[in-house]
Amino acid sequence: MTTAPAWDTQVAAARGAAAMSAHLQWMVLRNCSSFLIKRNKQTYSTEPDNLKACNSFRYNGLIHRKTVGVEPAADSKGVVVVRKRRSGQRKRTAS
Repeated sequence: MTTAPAWDTQVAAARGAAAMSAHLQWMVLRNCSSFLIKRNKQTYSTEPDNLKACNSFRYNGLIHRKTVGVEPAADSKGVVVVRKRRSGQRKRTAS
């Protein structure tokens, strides 16, 4: 039996809040997210689907409906491109 990643509950909570606008979600998450890393007077983010690792509204992978991410392949040979659909489901595509 496999367990879900530790960040999975926070991601599900952020994506499940469909009643809030993306800007309101950003105002809540921008300074108090568990994915934030502050180094050398810069703020970085380690959330899924944030390809630039930049803590900004534009690159945030939690609040936008359409995102693209990269994950390692199951056989450890290459990568898998992951798209988040409008419905919130993630779909893997071969690369």
